[in-house]
Amino acid sequence: SFETDYVDLGMMFFIETEDDFRGVFETDYIDYVQQLKQDGTIRAIGASSHNAATAARVVETGVIDLLMFSVNPAFDMMPADADVFSFFEAEPNRDNYLAIDPGRAALYTLCANKGVAITTMKTYAAGKLLTPEFSPFAAPLSAAQCIHYALTRPAVVSTLIGCKTGGEVLEAVSYLSKSDEERDFSEAIR
Repeated sequence: SFETDYVDLGMMFFIETEDDFRGVFETDYIDYVQQLKQDGTIRAIGASSHNAATAARVVETGVIDLLMFSVNPAFDMMPADADVFSFFEAEPNRDNYLAIDPGRAALYTLCANKGVAITTMKTYAAGKLLTPEFSPFAAPLSAAQCIHYALTRPAVVSTLIGCKTGGEVLEAVSYLSKSDEERDFSEAIR
């Protein structure tokens, strides 16, 4: 038992589609969530998504305090109509990764303007950005470059790193002692 009568953050996970949005924000469920916050049972309301358009709609409701969103340079530069999950299925076409998708950039700005914090997920794109065969860029990125990319987006306050080994944890934490040059991702994503 945690011996507490509240949680700091109550999350509504995987709001990806119009149906998901309606199932949360056009039902009694959202009234229940807001009542939990009003009662002090949860201190902040969060939501997660991989879809920039849906995530923007969630932010526009004014209900959430935190957005968990998939942020990395590959996802940010995917064509707007692409499904980010397709990135995991095949080798990416490097010609598609030329500029940040305006919808994703607008989402980050919207969050900053509305005071909605972003915590990132998929920072390494399941490790694919760290490998030459799957990185959509001229060279793979380092863990520090991926973390720095995520942390330098507007409204981002933290990044979640999926680690399988102690070495991966140490590599992620080593970000804190890396130089600006070691964190710089600009040359890698050209």
